[in-house]
Amino acid sequence: MESISFKQITSIEEAYEAFQTTVGANYNNVKQQYHKLALINHPDKNGGRGIAFFQHISFAFQFIRSLHEKEMRKQKRQDAKRKDARQGGSDAETSFNKAAENKKRNEEYCNARWEESQAVENKKRKEEHRAARAKWEADKKKREEENREMCAQWEADYEKREQEYQANLAQSKAEYEVLQRSEKESEEASRESEKAAERRAKAATKSAMFKDRAAFAAKEESMKRNHWMKMQQKEREAKEEKNKEKGEVNEETKTFRRLRKMNQC
Repeated sequence: MESISFKQITSIEEAYEAFQTTVGANYNNVKQQYHKLALINHPDKNGGRGIAFFQHISFAFQFIRSLHEKEMRKQKRQDAKRKDARQGGSDAETSFNKAAENKKRNEEYCNARWEESQAVENKKRKEEHRAARAKWEADKKKREEENREMCAQWEADYEKREQEYQANLAQSKAEYEVLQRSEKESEEASRESEKAAERRAKAATKSAMFKDRAAFAAKEESMKRNHWMKMQQKEREAKEEKNKEKGEVNEETKTFRRLRKMNQC
């Protein structure tokens, strides 16, 4: 987790600016706002995500509280001084001197405590920053290793998927080629069967035509033969009639010749 650094508080204006208020705001309101923000951003509640902001507002409120306590002590001293002044001159001078000494000692004590707390806070912030930086670097290295492992795994999975895809593609191509060959063979077989059926149909048609032609030719031949036989019969009859007529003529001629010879004699 990357740490977020805030501006170091070095003045009262920056301390009030941490609570988005101006100098001279009511101390009780600032205190109430600090408690509200501390309750929301406490490290035990949000898993350490707001530890930097919690330390920032704690340091700012400590700054404001120390100044407020100084002002309260100063007010008390002024009140005591006015009270002593009312009681008498000598007592007032003595009390004033004591108050000045107490003020000086308090200022020295507060400054020492302030420097000590500031040094402790700076040291603590530096250590936390180094720890956060080391943790962030370790997390970064871990994330980089995880990313490299994920990339390697992804590349291996991609290569495996690519090999499976190529194998499936080759298998699909082989199956498609087998299917195409089988379809082509079936189409060729169907075409051959259709051609054979056509040839058989043509042969049957031709044979039927030949049979019809043979029957027609036989019928025509029988008709021609019958007609020829009839014509032959008529010719024979005509010849016989001619022969009969010739025979009668020959007989008459022979008889006439015999009679003429007889007359001549």
